[in-house]
Amino acid sequence: MKGLGMPHFGHMDESKMTRSEADLLRARLHLRSGKRRLLEGKLRSGVETVYDALYSAMRAYVLSPANHHRFEYVDIGSEQELHAALVGAGVLDNRFEFLRFRELVEEALNEGLPVYDHEYDTTWLITGVESIMAQLGVLPFDEASLPKEDPEIF
Repeated sequence: MKGLGMPHFGHMDESKMTRSEADLLRARLHLRSGKRRLLEGKLRSGVETVYDALYSAMRAYVLSPANHHRFEYVDIGSEQELHAALVGAGVLDNRFEFLRFRELVEEALNEGLPVYDHEYDTTWLITGVESIMAQLGVLPFDEASLPKEDPEIF
C-alpha cells in the first residue's frame, strides 16, 4: 500500500507497541478515514484505505497473544490466507463478499477506478467491512480515544 495519505502517519509510535496493538490502532484509524473518504466520493483512496484497515484488523487478530497459537502457521503477508484461516476457524462468518472487494482493490491499485465517484454505491463495502471489524473485535470503539483526524491529508 502506498504510504502517501495514509491516516496513521504521525498518529502512532509503533516502536512503543506490540505488532498486534499497532495493527489494531492502524485498523481503527484507517476504518474511520476510509469510510469518510468513501462517503465523500473519494472512491480510489477510500477503497485502498478500507482495504488497509481490514488487512490490519486481520493481522491484529491473529497476532494477538490470545489468538496467536491458533494461527501460528498462517502467512500474515497474505490477506487471502488470513481471511481463509479466520473463516475456517469460525472467527469470520464469510458473509462479506471478500472476492468482490479484492477485485475492487485491484482496480483501485491499477488505477482502474476513478479517483472521485459520487454515484458508486459503497454501502455493501462499508456494511461488510464493519461486520468483519465487529467479528474481529475492532468495532465498536470510542472515536474520542483516537487521535484527531486531519481530513486535509487527502
